[in-house]
Amino acid sequence: MVHSKKFNTIRFDMNIFRKIPGLLTSLNCLGMLVILALLIYFGYNMLSGYTHHGESTKVPNVFGKSYDEAKKILEDAGLTVEVSDTGFVDSLKANVVLTQSLRPGDNVKPGRIIELSVNADHPLPKPLPDLAENSSLREAQARLLEEGFKLGEVEYVPSPDRDWVIAVKSNGKNVMAGDLVSVVTPVVLVVGDGKKVEVFNGEEYTKDPEFKTDTVLVTELGSLGEGDVILDHPEYIGFENEIDDIKTALKPGNKLKP
Repeated sequence: MVHSKKFNTIRFDMNIFRKIPGLLTSLNCLGMLVILALLIYFGYNMLSGYTHHGESTKVPNVFGKSYDEAKKILEDAGLTVEVSDTGFVDSLKANVVLTQSLRPGDNVKPGRIIELSVNADHPLPKPLPDLAENSSLREAQARLLEEGFKLGEVEYVPSPDRDWVIAVKSNGKNVMAGDLVSVVTPVVLVVGDGKKVEVFNGEEYTKDPEFKTDTVLVTELGSLGEGDVILDHPEYIGFENEIDDIKTALKPGNKLKP
């Protein structure tokens, strides 16, 4: 009997050891679940704090205020201020806010970036748009005014293309697309007047039946005297008066007879 009880005790102890691996596995799974739950909890709290979940701030209106004043107002509201651009409005003081990227009165999260454009103390030059040989007079004028340039008096030049922009001038000099041009100095548009341009064609002129290479007409025969020599290239040859009584062609080098 004694041996039987001892055997049963040993057998019972062996059963306990067999259950230990399963127990450890269960404990590991439980521990992992606890750790995962903690990570989710702390992660959610940290993310909410970073993104200001559930929090909001109202965007103030800082238009027309000085930059320093606007910055203080916006930072007190929990916003981050950045200057993104400058402009020029001559009716406003220098360094005042012209525009803001967030609309006044909107509710946004604290820490949101708001971009401001401020007024410069002098007008800044701007790149000239592509106008020459690319637009009509009306189109060019509208585009220049839209981009803040001042218009000067239109300059007309001979060209069959009426009111077509041929060139652009600033301060009396031609300027090209992309050049930085002052918005204070008037921009002059050079356009065509619509008149046909006649180009002298020497070859066609010499084929005219009325053209005679051996005849020279002068305006004042009274100025010529006996012995005067006709030059190859007289300083002035007039074609207003035709002399019918000249029968013989006058050639360079010939002397006039009395």
